[in-house]
Amino acid sequence: MSKIIHPVAGTLAILLIAIFWFSTLIAELFGTTAQIIAVKTAIPWGFLLLVPALAAAGGSGAFRSRPRWRSSRCRKLEVMRLDKGRFTASSPLPPASVRNVINFFFSLLRCRLA
Repeated sequence: MSKIIHPVAGTLAILLIAIFWFSTLIAELFGTTAQIIAVKTAIPWGFLLLVPALAAAGGSGAFRSRPRWRSSRCRKLEVMRLDKGRFTASSPLPPASVRNVINFFFSLLRCRLA
């Protein structure tokens, strides 16, 4: 099922973004003030389709890549070991917040348990 949902949702999202962009471009270049206002007012209503399409494309893409994603993320986490509160692989600076450290440890724990 995700083989169908992913391309359909991705195509719908790209088409909606293209429609938003081209309608804005046409209205700005050739339209009257009322037409520009109508286009700018209609675009947020299009978000009601765009947001679920992006969520479906992202969710189905994550579902389809689950076996490969887990192993690649575990390898990345092994490279990014914490050394006395500092990320040794990425930068010598401490993590931005405590939440980042907690997420890092839980991700590392999930990889160890898998």
